[in-house]
Amino acid sequence: DYRFPFLDDDVGVCVEGRAVTPLYRHMYYTKDPSLVFIGLPWKVAPFPLFDCQTRHAAKSLTGAIQLPDKKKMEEERLRDEKRRFEELKLPHRYYHQFGDMQWDY
Repeated sequence: DYRFPFLDDDVGVCVEGRAVTPLYRHMYYTKDPSLVFIGLPWKVAPFPLFDCQTRHAAKSLTGAIQLPDKKKMEEERLRDEKRRFEELKLPHRYYHQFGDMQWDY
């Protein structure tokens, strides 16, 4: 289970067992994309994946790349949830499990 005792409840990040939401691409908090969670995905090749996440976060935070607007981030997040829970029938505790999906990520 994930825990972030340093985050005040007023921030609005929802942590339910093994799911941290609402996150765009399993890392950017959709309500404030300057809050980034690196390393949540599991069942992955960790070092390459987390390296890609940190590089992407650094580029977005410095303005080298632009993230989609909040509406588009939320739409993509909901599509990801639909795929995981409706199409693949994954249990909610596998929210951040990637497995073979890491290669598309």
